Amino acid sequence: MLFAYVYIFLIVMVLILSLALPLEKAKAWFNIVVAVFGIITAFSIFGMVFYLEKSTFFPEEKRYFPNDKAWYPTGDRNFSVLVLCGVIMLSIYLVPIIMRPLDFLSNLGGYIVGMFTYILLIPMFVNVFSIYSMSNLHDVSWGNRPTTSGTGTEAFSANRAT
Repeated sequence: MLFAYVYIFLIVMVLILSLALPLEKAKAWFNIVVAVFGIITAFSIFGMVFYLEKSTFFPEEKRYFPNDKAWYPTGDRNFSVLVLCGVIMLSIYLVPIIMRPLDFLSNLGGYIVGMFTYILLIPMFVNVFSIYSMSNLHDVSWGNRPTTSGTGTEAFSANRAT
């Protein structure tokens, strides 16, 4: 539950930073947010691997007893679709290794560093970039067209010189 509260707090923080501050002033805070998101992602993946290893494909079913407020095993074992989905989801990290095994062996260090970097920066691409770009849709000062005023907004202004 703590991860959920921290995650929501970070999302709100990114939204506020994106709306209130220019990028130069908010860069240090974004770095902190990205680092915390990376830690949450690492713990989540570790927890998924731990759960999948403990539960196997045929986990023992449990029944909840409200009087005791506890789960007790029933002794039955059935195939778990959840475990299958988790294995398929985590195996996506192995696809580059399977598709190019010789390249993987010759560049083992690069693949390992790249995989950890990818895993730790996924939340930045999903959360931070998305929120920042949606919060700054009003900024049209970028692009490759030459401008006369330097702000880039004259193309959308009703008072531009024709």
